[in-house]
Amino acid sequence: MIFCLAMDAGADFIKTSTGKTTVSATPESAFVMCRAILNFYTETGIRWGSKAAGGIVTTSDALTYYHVVKGCLGRSG
Repeated sequence: MIFCLAMDAGADFIKTSTGKTTVSATPESAFVMCRAILNFYTETGIRWGSKAAGGIVTTSDALTYYHVVKGCLGRSG
């Protein structure tokens, strides 16, 4: 998985996309990222950040991503 490669290489955070494409962040991609972060943390004890890039325009959009992260990573995510 590409996210694991980025974390193994020492990236500070992973993000859904550049935000410069037609389809950018999606709740599904944010969920997959959060699961990768959780799995990596479980295996290594190292926490990583995530960033949903592009496609977040409204408060409702932001809340959707907030709940995805909170649901996967808890309050400390």
